[in-house]
Amino acid sequence: MAEVPKDEGVKSFAAFVRDSCDGDVEKEGSLEFWGLLEKIRNTQESFGGTRKGRFVLTFALSYDGKTLHIDHEVAVKNPKTPRQQGQAWLTKEGNYTFKNPRQLEMQFPRDVSQGRPTVVDDGEQPRMAPVS
Repeated sequence: MAEVPKDEGVKSFAAFVRDSCDGDVEKEGSLEFWGLLEKIRNTQESFGGTRKGRFVLTFALSYDGKTLHIDHEVAVKNPKTPRQQGQAWLTKEGNYTFKNPRQLEMQFPRDVSQGRPTVVDDGEQPRMAPVS
């Protein structure tokens, strides 16, 4: 760490952020930070789990022998919105299919014009009544 003259002391980094660029660093950072917190909260409420974001404040400093030039950047990485993963299978010909080749297929439509069968419960074993 650099040696600090005893008569001056170390100046506050918080004051540097507050006063840099006529207060624009603090204003921009505060708005971006609040926006990130809102997005993290909203994403967590919508999808559950733990949601993460990132807030980065970067200073680029240059000195020409007379003046310290200050440039800043506020970068925000918002939480990821979970997305459902899809799946497909490859055919022997090298194409994709969304039908699992190991899954049996049911033939549709089936004939339902006869209506639903009724259950007969006459005190014996319940059974299906014949469809008439």
